[in-house]
Amino acid sequence: MPEYPEYLAAVVFAAGGVVNALLAPHRFSTAVLFCLAVTSAGLGVAARSAPAHPAVATVLAVAALLLALRCGLWW
Repeated sequence: MPEYPEYLAAVVFAAGGVVNALLAPHRFSTAVLFCLAVTSAGLGVAARSAPAHPAVATVLAVAALLLALRCGLWW
């Protein structure tokens, strides 16, 4: 199992989002998959930086969640 499974989840969600966008671009599930990919990637980056910089990791995690929210409202 990978050390940071958030990256694997981000790749899976992004791939699902691309396939869903090609098949049905204006569906809510497409936005959900892309938002999950952004959130998973952001949480993966935050997890890697947490041991060295806990404050930066917290900011990155919150930024990932806010970016996912923004992307969800945009799509």
